[in-house]
Amino acid sequence: MAKAQRVDHIVRSRDGGTLLIKGMTRSLADKLHCTECMGWDTDPADCTDAMCPHFPFRGRTRRANTSEAQAKPGRIMSDEQKTKMKAGRQAKQEALRA
Repeated sequence: MAKAQRVDHIVRSRDGGTLLIKGMTRSLADKLHCTECMGWDTDPADCTDAMCPHFPFRGRTRRANTSEAQAKPGRIMSDEQKTKMKAGRQAKQEALRA
């Protein structure tokens, strides 16, 4: 598999100026485009413009990792560990009340 090509490129910035990005990749270019399109304050993964050519690719990696992490089973604790954890939480609550 070929290594991602990186280029130096000037892009628009949030304050209306320009910003030189050194080593920009295709995925960063897509994210910057989407961020600008959505008004700088919104996550490109929240885009709803199905007609945009970037739409099928927005947030794909992060979402895949998140759903994959949620599918993994949680940590398995022994009864002794659960008891110690519960006692620690109760002690913390009592200390906060005092």
